[in-house]
Amino acid sequence: MSSYETGDDEHFAILVSELSDEQWRYAIRLCPYHKTVGFIHNLEFLYEAMERSLVDLSSARSAMAASMIFLDTTRPLYEASQLQAATYFLNFTSLYATYLDVCRRVRKVAGLSESVAYNKAVFRLIGRNKGKHAFVRDCRNYQLHYEVIKPSVQVSWGNDKNELLYIDNNEVLYSGWDWKAESRNFLQSCDKTDLLDVTEKVLRDIKRSVSFHRRISERWLRGEKNAYESYLRQRDRYKYLESSQVDIGAIFKRKSILFQKLIDRNLLNDLYKSSLSNDEVKLLIEKIVDRHKNLPAKTKKKLSSEIDKFLANRSERPVLGAYLQGRRVD
Repeated sequence: MSSYETGDDEHFAILVSELSDEQWRYAIRLCPYHKTVGFIHNLEFLYEAMERSLVDLSSARSAMAASMIFLDTTRPLYEASQLQAATYFLNFTSLYATYLDVCRRVRKVAGLSESVAYNKAVFRLIGRNKGKHAFVRDCRNYQLHYEVIKPSVQVSWGNDKNELLYIDNNEVLYSGWDWKAESRNFLQSCDKTDLLDVTEKVLRDIKRSVSFHRRISERWLRGEKNAYESYLRQRDRYKYLESSQVDIGAIFKRKSILFQKLIDRNLLNDLYKSSLSNDEVKLLIEKIVDRHKNLPAKTKKKLSSEIDKFLANRSERPVLGAYLQGRRVD
C-alpha cells in the first residue's frame, strides 16, 4: 500500500476484496499516509486538550483573585486555587511537549526533516513568539525534574479590574535550574511573566501549525494520499456489496423472499399497489435487486421465479387512459 500505483481497476478491486478484515487492518496500518493521518488527528486532539487547559487556567486565576480580595478569611481557598493553577499549567506544558514529539513524527514519516522550506515555514508561524515557545517547552522539564511552578495573582483597579496570573522571573532564573539559552533570554527580558498571555499566544500558533501540517502533508504525500483514499473507497464499496449480497445461496434456502431483504418495504408496497402491470413491476424489482449487475444467471433465474409467486395474487388495474375536461388525451 505504500506504492503510489493501484493498478488497473479490475485487478485493484480483486486485490482489495481478497483481504480479510485482519489482513486489511494490518495492511492499512503500514500505509505511510495512514500514519500521517493518525498523527494529524493526534495534533488536533492535543490542541483541543491544551485549549481546555487554558480555559481552566483562566478560571483558576479568577478564583485566586476572588479569594485574594478576602484574604483574611479565605486563605485556604487561595492556596487551593493556586494549586489548581499550577496543575493546569503543568498539564499545558506536558501537552506541549507531546505536541512537539508528534510534530517530529510527522516530519519523519512525511520526509520533511531535511526540507529547508518546511523549517522556514515553521519559523514564520512562530515569529516573535519564539521565546514564549522555548519557555513553555523548558517549563515542562523544570516542573517534572525540579519543582512545580506555583503562580501568583495580582489585582489592579483602574477603569476596569485587571487580573494578572504571573511568575517571578528572577525567582525561577536563580532557582538553580539550567535554563536553555532561548528560555533564559525570554525570562531576562522582564521581571514578571503573564502565564495566560504566554499560553494564549502559544496556543494560537499551535492552531495555525496543525492546519499547516495537514496541508503540507497532503501536498508532500500527494501520491500516497490518492492511493490511500482509493484503497478506502474500494474497501467501502466491497464492504457495502458484501453486506447486501453476502451468502446469497443461503438466503434462497430460507423461507423469506430474497428481494424483500434488498428492497425497502415501503417501496415494495408502493410497487405492489401501483397501476403498473405485473411485467413492469417484475422488471423494476429485478433492476433494483440487481442494481450492481453482479448477480449470477442461476440466482437471477431463482429471483424471477420468486417474483412470479409474489405477483401471482396481485390484481392488475386496468389502464383507462387519461382525460382532460372529458376528452381523452393520448
